[in-house]
Amino acid sequence: MAKVKVEGPNLEQALANAARQLNAGVEEVQYNILQEKKALLGLMRSVELEAWVRTDVNDINVTPDKAGQILIDENQKMDANNGTISITNGKISVTEPKEGGMRAVLVPTDKFIVEVNGQQIIHPTEVNAGDEIKVETIVVEPRQELKIELTKDQMTATGKLELVMGQRYELVDSKPAQHVTLAGKLIELKPAQLTREEILAKLTEAKVGFGIEDAAVNTLVKARESTTVTLAEGRRGNPPVNET
Repeated sequence: MAKVKVEGPNLEQALANAARQLNAGVEEVQYNILQEKKALLGLMRSVELEAWVRTDVNDINVTPDKAGQILIDENQKMDANNGTISITNGKISVTEPKEGGMRAVLVPTDKFIVEVNGQQIIHPTEVNAGDEIKVETIVVEPRQELKIELTKDQMTATGKLELVMGQRYELVDSKPAQHVTLAGKLIELKPAQLTREEILAKLTEAKVGFGIEDAAVNTLVKARESTTVTLAEGRRGNPPVNET
């Protein structure tokens, strides 16, 4: 396991430097603080880290059979003095470090909007037991769209239904660890089914009033994927499907 020693004016910058050297994402970096250099009045001047690529977390898109816990690599067991973060049923709990230990670090991902004490975070952030931590999942809403198209002679009306799945992520539980990356279990969201009334309203909007096929309407009502059907068809010698 390759390790690097890096330095930065603060923890965030030091982690960014480590990620560049390791050719990895910041959320993949595990580290130990070797030294914290402080200036007058206790202000942070620089942080020196020993860092390596994490191997303790499964892929962020956790499959359902692995969604119970984020596994901690046996070779990276946490120091008992470190502060910890744990996640249970979507609730984040933080413990303070004991003397000589490091504060817990929360690593956000693009699956969630994360706020600590009212401020959104996008980089690894040290947290305390008293911090207010809010995690909001990013939801992509499912959608459906029905388009009615008429032929030039107004004799045929076709319905083109597009169904697009939505998605959201459910926060995955994590055992207590000093460095926790927020992992999400993908939940797919199905669009609502069209009703017969909605389909007929669309036909009315397109001024289609003749030759409507009940079977075709029922096909759209039952559709579970995008599809195209002929909803109405005129007969030669009869009025076109378009009421105009």
